[in-house]
Amino acid sequence: TYNASEDSMKSSIDVLATYSRRKIAVLADMLELGEFSEQLHRSVGKYVAEKQIDVLVAVGREAKFMSDSAALSGMAEIYYCNDNQEVVNYLKNNLQNDDVVLLKGSNGMKLKDVVTKIEEKFS
Repeated sequence: TYNASEDSMKSSIDVLATYSRRKIAVLADMLELGEFSEQLHRSVGKYVAEKQIDVLVAVGREAKFMSDSAALSGMAEIYYCNDNQEVVNYLKNNLQNDDVVLLKGSNGMKLKDVVTKIEEKFS
């Protein structure tokens, strides 16, 4: 989606959690949160773990707080990526046919580029 806030992230995770197949959440930085950035990214990471999403792929400097929080909340399969190319590499090597993938982050994180590169592989 175009932009990202704590509420929109959690709403998207809620939808992802309804699927019975393997669920992968690719979550990037929520930008422009100011002094609340760390707290809100940690909140989203904890929420991913609570909703029993199978895999978290976190990308971006602030998203590191998400991955750390998810790990502290008991989530086992977490991958932290420094940039979108690392996300593309992870997905190309690990996506399975029936996986459901959520990509969500602020528009400035350019996750649409990840979608384009993954579509090339599967088309």
